[in-house]
Amino acid sequence: MTNVLHRQRGMTGMGWIIVISLIIGGALLLMKIAPIYMRHSSVVDALNFTAQKTDAEAANLRKVRQLMEQQLNINSVYEFDIDTLTLEKTREGTKLLLDYEVREALVGNLSVVVTFSEVAEVP
Repeated sequence: MTNVLHRQRGMTGMGWIIVISLIIGGALLLMKIAPIYMRHSSVVDALNFTAQKTDAEAANLRKVRQLMEQQLNINSVYEFDIDTLTLEKTREGTKLLLDYEVREALVGNLSVVVTFSEVAEVP
């Protein structure tokens, strides 16, 4: 009995390989997804700034998109489709709506898709 317990200590080499491969896989996934959320944070900042600088009565979609595009350039966000920005006028006021998705290739034909939907009120 003592001999069996003595041999069953610690992880085997195969166990270490599995644990290390899971850690490396998680780190690679994080390195692919983290920039997407950092870029989204810059997009939200630009959207909120655009909403604050837009006049509710004179809101024109073309002018709003130009202002948003300027803010995105200032924040160094270049790969963004500005056509996803829409303007909605309601009885309560004007809203800027932003619905977009980001596709990022992980490995081979495996990709990750992240969908964002943001709303900013024009004062």
